[in-house]
Amino acid sequence: MKSEKCFAYFMTYPLVRGHHILGTIYDLPDPTALIPQADGNPLPSHMTVPLPDGTSAPIPTLPPTTASLMLGVWFGPASRGTKHMHEMCKKGYNWADRLSLRPLSHFDAWTSFTLQLYPGMSWGIATVVLSPQELYLVTKPVYYKCLPFLGVQRHIELPWRTLPECYQGIGLPNFSLISLSAKLQLIQCIWGFKDAASKSLRMGYESFLMDIGMYGNVLALNYNDFLVLATDNTWFKNLWELLRTFEVDATFGEGV
Repeated sequence: MKSEKCFAYFMTYPLVRGHHILGTIYDLPDPTALIPQADGNPLPSHMTVPLPDGTSAPIPTLPPTTASLMLGVWFGPASRGTKHMHEMCKKGYNWADRLSLRPLSHFDAWTSFTLQLYPGMSWGIATVVLSPQELYLVTKPVYYKCLPFLGVQRHIELPWRTLPECYQGIGLPNFSLISLSAKLQLIQCIWGFKDAASKSLRMGYESFLMDIGMYGNVLALNYNDFLVLATDNTWFKNLWELLRTFEVDATFGEGV
């Protein structure tokens, strides 16, 4: 293994006032080593990885809320995807900066936006656990900066931005709806198999049921009536919220 590309997360749940709470990095035992960093703040290490010469090297232990880059996705066990969306939005800012230096016609700009920028910004969005309002606030500055290059007034109100063209809207991507569709596609593609990803997804859903104290297809129930039962910032609660936001029929899950 390449130790410079390795890191570790530890998910611990100490009991606090009768509730199991996700622990911090400070709840772990003392580190076995400290890894120097360029900023002068060394990272703790609790694990080592083997090297080709037979020795071993320490790898950093990261807090669960810290996101790391994995195959183009900024992910952490409890990072919620905020870091990932900010990084994806940087693509929009860079796109607008390039067009300001080398302008394109509105037609070509739309082509570039649709075929280049949008796929890049929506990459890995299935891992993001942000509410529709949070996604809107993250992506709003990107649209504000990009709209003039598409020939659209940047102060146009939100409903007209994402409304389909057949209803006289601009038809810009609605990232909350994209997040929902990506999560549903993920479930359809990996649910019910025997590989690690499928088992992890099922374990996550079973933990979600235990968390709220219910069983069956909870996603078909009214989110507003039962949201108080679910722990915040979890993947399935976010899916539940998105389903209710867009009034999607979730009876697809009756057999789970």
